[in-house]
Order: sequence, then C-alpha cells, then structure tokens
Amino acid sequence: MRRSILIATALLVPLWLAAPANAQTQPSTEQILQACASDRIRTLPVPYTDVPADHWAFDAVMKIHYCGPYRGQLAADELRRLQSQRSQIGEIASLPPMNTLLSAPLAVEIEGRQYVLSTYLWRDFMPISPPGGKPLMASIRVSASDKKAFPASLKVDRLWVIKDEGQVWETELAGVGRQPTANQLEKVARNGPKWEPGTKVDVVVRLVDKDNRTYLLRAAQQLISRTD
Repeated sequence: MRRSILIATALLVPLWLAAPANAQTQPSTEQILQACASDRIRTLPVPYTDVPADHWAFDAVMKIHYCGPYRGQLAADELRRLQSQRSQIGEIASLPPMNTLLSAPLAVEIEGRQYVLSTYLWRDFMPISPPGGKPLMASIRVSASDKKAFPASLKVDRLWVIKDEGQVWETELAGVGRQPTANQLEKVARNGPKWEPGTKVDVVVRLVDKDNRTYLLRAAQQLISRTD
C-alpha cells in the first residue's frame, strides 16, 4: 500500500517542473509555457539522449516532459496568468525602473548607425476567435535609418508594452527575426494582455550589440488595433 501511495503522489508533480535527465540549462517557466501554447516544443532543449529528433515519438516525449497538463489554450491561459501576476506585483527580474522605460529614446545610435522602432499592435476578434477576442499581439520592427543591411550581430531580445505605470506586458523576443527589407528586423510577440482596442501604449525593446552592450528603444503612444 505504501508503494502505491508514493507512486500516485509522484504522478501529481507536473512533469514540466521536473529536472531533466541530463543536467542541461533548464528553460524558464515562461519559455516552456510559450512553447507549449504555440506548439513549438522543438525550440526547447532536448532533455534525453536516447530519443533522437527523427524518432516518431520525439514530439510526444518532449510534450510530456515539458508541458504536462499545460498544452494549447491551457498553456496560453497559464502564461497570461503568470505575466499578469508578475506585472502586478513587480517581480519581473529584468524590468528596469519605470522611469527608465518611459524615458527610453525614440532613436538610438549604435556604432555610428541610427535605429528607430515601429510597431503594429492588435487583438483578433474574428468569428473563429474565442469569446472576448484573442490576447494582444505585437509586431515590432527595428529599422536602420541609413537603409544599409541590418547587422546580424545586433539582437532584439526583449519587449515591454506599457499601458500605465501599473500595467506592463513584458516578454522575451526569442528566435530569429524576419527581415522584410535589408535594413529592418521584425519580430512578433503573442499572448499579451486583453487590453481594449483603441488603447494607446508605449512600446520599448532592448537591443544587444556584439559586445553585449544593451540599449533601450521606444515607440510612444502606439494604438492597439482590432481585427474582425
């Protein structure tokens, strides 16, 4: 009887919180939830050496290990709850002081080249959307003003969307960005808060150069649009 109780108790522990079999760098809870919500489980580190990526069960094993009960919409809901909770209680480790974010420049010079930020923010209310519409999405585009090729060494890795001093959406901008033109880098963030369309917000991104120096770049009073 004791053995059965121990096994049952162990099964209650979410698998995505368990330590990997071989001690790789464990992704953050937010990274795991992002991958589980968007079905991008292959973006996470592989925790096992005996299940190759071309094995028929690879994705299932990865989802069991990382996602546990949190998949699809459940993962998206948990991610929103986590982000909302962090914003409300100010526990985002990487969040600079609010006055630093709100005073970030509208153009920044890096190695003699100037960069500016443009955005498109929207919430989807099309008929296939869930009741109340989908969460906020953000397309951000950093452009080199001189029209020359965007440097591969310059990274755009973090986003803050500021509704007011008490409401901030902060998220990673992971993965490789798209280049709509040679002098631009575009990234998309999903699963933001459900702020009302028509709201104006400030958007700030963090840039990291080849020497690991960081810069903040802001686009002020950006409108949240609505798609129907």
